[in-house]
Amino acid sequence: MEPEMVGQGIVQRARTLCDAAVSALYALDPESGGLALEARAGEGAEVLGRLAAAPAGASVADLATESGRPVATPDLLADPRIRLPPVVRAQVAQSDPRAVLCVPLRVDARTVGVLAVGDVAGRVFRGDQVRLLEAFSDQAAVALEQSRLHREARQRLRQIEMVLAVTQAVGAGPHPTEIFRRTLRELVRSLGADTAGAWLLDPALGRFVPCAGSHVVMEVTEARSRPDLTLDDPLIEEIKSRGAPICTRVGEADPELDRRLARLLAHKAIVVQPVWSNGELIALFAIAWLSDTHRFSADELRLVEAMADRIAGSLGSVDLRRGDEERARQRVAEGAPPPAASAPDGQGVFDTIAMAAATLLAGKLAVVWVADPRDRMLWPEGSYTTDPALEHLRTGLAAIPYGEGAVGETFESRAPRYSAGRCSRARACTRASRSR
Repeated sequence: MEPEMVGQGIVQRARTLCDAAVSALYALDPESGGLALEARAGEGAEVLGRLAAAPAGASVADLATESGRPVATPDLLADPRIRLPPVVRAQVAQSDPRAVLCVPLRVDARTVGVLAVGDVAGRVFRGDQVRLLEAFSDQAAVALEQSRLHREARQRLRQIEMVLAVTQAVGAGPHPTEIFRRTLRELVRSLGADTAGAWLLDPALGRFVPCAGSHVVMEVTEARSRPDLTLDDPLIEEIKSRGAPICTRVGEADPELDRRLARLLAHKAIVVQPVWSNGELIALFAIAWLSDTHRFSADELRLVEAMADRIAGSLGSVDLRRGDEERARQRVAEGAPPPAASAPDGQGVFDTIAMAAATLLAGKLAVVWVADPRDRMLWPEGSYTTDPALEHLRTGLAAIPYGEGAVGETFESRAPRYSAGRCSRARACTRASRSR
């Protein structure tokens, strides 16, 4: 069952157990430490939703998170422990449910969220009600965590499918527009987004021109409906100054940046990913959610960035192929025979597999070794790293005999192997290369 459905069932049950007017469920973001509203129930439950918008440490839900114990108050506005901003206080003052009981949700001694119930100002929650909600919260936390783990596993599977689909797309795309169109289509589907667009630098025009779009319903939107971006456009300058993606939800960024992003795509949440080549910005693409203030996970952002790297490589391949074709035409025009066709290069396939492994497992370095039964050796045919400091390891990789070191032993055993530290035979991976 989806976490949203599980969450809705939890808040309904909590409200009934405590005979409360409203209830709410908050999830703890492990990266920011903030609380996000997951579900709510009851007329007037908006007041509990507004607590999630308060600064960290200012609400009764934050007090429960920090203390790891139930926290109750008969009146949110009269409790000196609760320091709500003036805007939130004004909103709470217009609501009836101001008595609140919050209980932390814990899994294996780890706080994952908060369960809250609320009622009219002045109500004091009895000790037996607090204990009852605590007991229920233990069961609720386990159910919610299992549901999330199940969803994350499905998301991982979708990401693997998406990486393979994008790899096929960018490898087969004969033109930059087609490369972007196929990539955006798979990204939109995998991330559950609504729409996307891409802009490619046209050196002759000195601007970024829209080259592709994708929509989960319409499949492909007309690129010409999107604006050009000049080299001195404030948004381009913002991207260059950051040197990183722009990832935001409506209301989180400053109003001026919100307006600039809205020019690209209408959105409630958006990520704008630059595409770099040799340190130069050559393209960018944006992915947007129209009806959902999507919370971006670190895995999603790594995936999007990895796809940008793959696109950059594919655009470079397109340029090289065009150059080869132009030179071949010139040779024929000059009466010379065309160059012999070269054998297809499988290196890109193995590099892509390494990239997918590093991306999906959040690793810094991934290597693909391919077996050669003729000499019983494993040869490093593909690699990928997210850390420039590890680049020298890629160039120092060499063949490994069957059964030697962690790699050779893993191949012989035909079973996965995990090590929390350095391989005992690490030198077998980086000794001087041999020619095949």
